[in-house]
Amino acid sequence: MIYLSGSPNNKTPKNIGFMATPTVGTNLIKKGHKWVVDNGAFTGSFDEKKYFAFLEKMVEYQGNCLFATCPDILCKPIETMNLYEKYSDRIKQLGYKVAFVCQDGQENYQLPDCDAIFIGGSTEWKLSKGADACIKQAKELGLWVHIGRVNTRSRIRHCKLRGVDSVDGTCIAFGFDANMPKIIRWMKERMLFDDLYNHVSDSDCIG
Repeated sequence: MIYLSGSPNNKTPKNIGFMATPTVGTNLIKKGHKWVVDNGAFTGSFDEKKYFAFLEKMVEYQGNCLFATCPDILCKPIETMNLYEKYSDRIKQLGYKVAFVCQDGQENYQLPDCDAIFIGGSTEWKLSKGADACIKQAKELGLWVHIGRVNTRSRIRHCKLRGVDSVDGTCIAFGFDANMPKIIRWMKERMLFDDLYNHVSDSDCIG
């Protein structure tokens, strides 16, 4: 599983990827880190013109790009599917793998033709059986699975147990020197049978 940071820092180890947006620096991408394109919809900053200009600008670095997220609307699966229909072909035509963002209730619908799914939506839903059903369907189709907003050890373990391919988080931005070692340690932990029943304490990221 790959961890993607939403905060660019030149001290970031090579095995930590980067979640890029049209408004955030691209130094880690140019240094060869794995990366994905965030559309900015979660923070209400999606700008169609800037988004596609950024995709065109970064074409030469596609080799390390895991996917580009298609625009979505938080907690609204039908509206998100409509946006996917509107924008996905345009993203693919630029040569990027495209990720469909799953929202609350997506388990009631078929996944569209995509290269990856991004488990978004509310915190409650992304930890629910509904999100698990979407992950299962995606895995059966051979799709890449990503989960957003993963900032704690317990959430990382939750994702590992479900066979997730990548996650992202922002906690590194709130204390790089304190939080990066924790992220690296949690990502390296092996999932043993006893781990399902025995809690091993470790403080969450600061910030």
